[in-house]
Amino acid sequence: MSRSAQVVLEFDKLRELLRLRTTCAPGRRHVGELEPGTNRAVLESAFALIREGREWLRAERELGFGALADPAPWLEKLGAPGVVLEPAEFLDAGSLLETSAWLRQQFREEAAKLPVAGGTLCDAGGFPGFAGRDQAMRAADGEISDDASSALRRIRASIVQTRESIQRTLKQILRARQAEAGEDYVTLRNDRFVIPVRAEHRRSVQGVVHGASGTGQTVFVEPFETVETNNQLVQLAEDEAAEIFRILKELTDRLREMHGPLQAAAETIAELDSVFARARLRGISMRACRSFPPLPNCGWTPRGTRCWKTSFEKSIAPLCRFRWP
Repeated sequence: MSRSAQVVLEFDKLRELLRLRTTCAPGRRHVGELEPGTNRAVLESAFALIREGREWLRAERELGFGALADPAPWLEKLGAPGVVLEPAEFLDAGSLLETSAWLRQQFREEAAKLPVAGGTLCDAGGFPGFAGRDQAMRAADGEISDDASSALRRIRASIVQTRESIQRTLKQILRARQAEAGEDYVTLRNDRFVIPVRAEHRRSVQGVVHGASGTGQTVFVEPFETVETNNQLVQLAEDEAAEIFRILKELTDRLREMHGPLQAAAETIAELDSVFARARLRGISMRACRSFPPLPNCGWTPRGTRCWKTSFEKSIAPLCRFRWP
């Protein structure tokens, strides 16, 4: 269909009405890519999906994907060799895995009533053996959990023990010095534990100075007694970062091996969200032709056939054979 014909039919406004009825970013993109078409088989298949979506909605059920994080950014990164996903991006990947599994479960009991949609869901695929490990590797805040590997659990336990040991030693030094109020605490400077000392008393504590307060009246000293344990803590932090990177790379590589099925799952969800948006619009503001008259493959229905009408126009236009991919 020519652009001028689309303007006359206000096809852009129709797309916008559909976008308002989608529930996820992939669905909105799918609606934005809809174009008119004249392929009868494609159109009949699309209308069959929409009819099934309408029947689902008539049963006072909904199908939305509001919990799905947009998979496009991390799927694009998976397509670049050598790129490692960030911990928070695995939460987004997990939402696609969970949504795909939830969707298959939703339609499993309705396969006989919704054969077209059920067949479409076959493309969503499954990811057995991956989701459980993914859950174990990520915490609720997007960070890697201690259960990701035995090495990470051991390193983090050593970090806790070393940190506590340093703080005990520093508190003993503070008590021995009978530190005054305002100087009786342990703090961090340059990722190392230190204690505050008044500048005029600097020589009373043997150690390494890691800076001063804004007024210059207080310096922050790392006593020699804790230098070695602070070094150990720094090394443990580096070991933790290396182990986390190894885990993220391993998990990213596993996701990359499933890039095709993951992409197919995202596309299936996008299509279903688009289909249900059309089903919602049909139930609210549109009378749509349920089948095509037995005509040659032409672009328009003849005078006298059923027409469509939307809430944003007062006149009725003939039904174009739209292709809804």
